[in-house]
Amino acid sequence: MASGISYAVTHGATVVDISVNTTPGPSAALAAAVASAVARNVVVIAPVSVSATNQANEVSYPAAYPGVIAVAAVDSSGTPVASAGKGVRVDLAAPGAQVLSIGPSGHGLLTGNGAAVATAFVAGTAALVRSYYPQLSAAQVVHRLEVTADQPGTALPNAQVGYGTVDPYTAVTTVLPEESGGLPPPAQAARAPLLPPPAAPDTWPAIAALLVCTLTAAAIAAAVTAVHVVRHGRRRGWRPPPARSARHQR
Repeated sequence: MASGISYAVTHGATVVDISVNTTPGPSAALAAAVASAVARNVVVIAPVSVSATNQANEVSYPAAYPGVIAVAAVDSSGTPVASAGKGVRVDLAAPGAQVLSIGPSGHGLLTGNGAAVATAFVAGTAALVRSYYPQLSAAQVVHRLEVTADQPGTALPNAQVGYGTVDPYTAVTTVLPEESGGLPPPAQAARAPLLPPPAAPDTWPAIAALLVCTLTAAAIAAAVTAVHVVRHGRRRGWRPPPARSARHQR
């Protein structure tokens, strides 16, 4: 895990999501990797682990390290999936109960549960904030996620959900006076999505319809002409019409 964090940071990652349940216990290598990431202005997110035996949140790493956003899971009503134990730090919460997604290789559907699923929502929101506000530091991004979260209505941080459930829309759109003096972000901060050029319209159906109509009209005109010629030819016994005199022509 420490190697993975270091690799991501070295290759330009600005948000690192460690969405795995870890065995409680510190690690010198993991602590060093997290400290290096935080020092290099990277937002690090990790789940508050859930024990498979008692379903109680435990002190887990790297979520317990300073600078890491410790995420707990809540269900659709905002209720924590598991109660935080004594000494467990929770910074934010996110959906982590019966979250519907696609199955492996895109076949079928599956549901995911736990804080490891919830970290993805927080990481995605952090990525949106970093994209729209590229001038913010990692600490400022964390602050924005916390102050724009859906608060639980109790003293903050709450022991179970921290500063509340992450809110992507509010996190991106809220104007914080401490960041810009109450002014909206500059227009150039918003990056327009890169869309592929529009495909050239397919004109063949229209051309084909026009050709069919033209050929049909020509066929009808030819048929009418043929009927007219045959009818008059039969009347004259297929003889040429009589020559007109010069006087008649005049």
